[in-house]
Amino acid sequence: MNSTMAIINARMSAFSRAEKQVAAYVRTHLEKAPLLSVHALAAAAGVSVASVSRMARKIGYPGFNEFRVGLAREIPPAPISTIYRAIAANDSGRTVVRKVFAGNIRSLQETLQILNIGACIRAARAISAAERIIFVGIGSSGYLAQDAALRFLHLDIRAEACADAYQMLVRAMQTGKKQVMVGISHSGRSAATVKALALARKNGALTIGIANYTRSPLHKVSHIFFNTAFPESSFKAAALSSAVAQMCLMDTLYLLVARQGRVTPKVERVNAMIEQYFRIPTKRTKGGRQTTDG
Repeated sequence: MNSTMAIINARMSAFSRAEKQVAAYVRTHLEKAPLLSVHALAAAAGVSVASVSRMARKIGYPGFNEFRVGLAREIPPAPISTIYRAIAANDSGRTVVRKVFAGNIRSLQETLQILNIGACIRAARAISAAERIIFVGIGSSGYLAQDAALRFLHLDIRAEACADAYQMLVRAMQTGKKQVMVGISHSGRSAATVKALALARKNGALTIGIANYTRSPLHKVSHIFFNTAFPESSFKAAALSSAVAQMCLMDTLYLLVARQGRVTPKVERVNAMIEQYFRIPTKRTKGGRQTTDG
């Protein structure tokens, strides 16, 4: 079984109000919750026993006892569980730094725990065989789309990025079989991204979605879907987002595609030209140490 808390975080948007209350209580009392009976947990969360049981089944457990064992096994390490909380106005600079890093570390850990490795391999094969791959995203997801397209161009794959809603619509209308469209959205509800993937899918393209919520419109229009697991807090800032996990997923797909023999002599020439035109040359000192000019 994957991390119980990672699954709860990923499926939070699909819970009823009562189930969310159970999840919220478990989140904040993780060391205590596995010790409670179903009646005690229901009372502590302010819900019915049936709500607790429904939530346990919704995340894949046959009953409450199995859910409780899963919680006991998946208590996160103390340094992260105690450090990661919402950033407060009176936090010191040192505390803010530790919270940001702890949150991103936890995001990577939980994303890996729920990641479907088989889906990664299928997506890499589809990208490697595609005639063209289009990455789409709005806002910060658009920047990630541009970075991803540039990476895959290094593998001699026809890749491009769209970060404008109109541009997404036009490209989606032009897609067809043997093409792949990858949609990136933290919420999974970015209208332009979802509509672009829906249209591309209708036209025969393979669609890949990446979002922080498994029950999202983006998931519904994706042939292959990847769920990141950033733990939400009451304080939302650009620094605390699922971008780190999304970038790690892109690195994974890139290396899986490269592993399939996509590193061609042309790629080596590109790397050589980058070194020649964009790197400050190194030189050796009298002691044999390497340094840079200037």
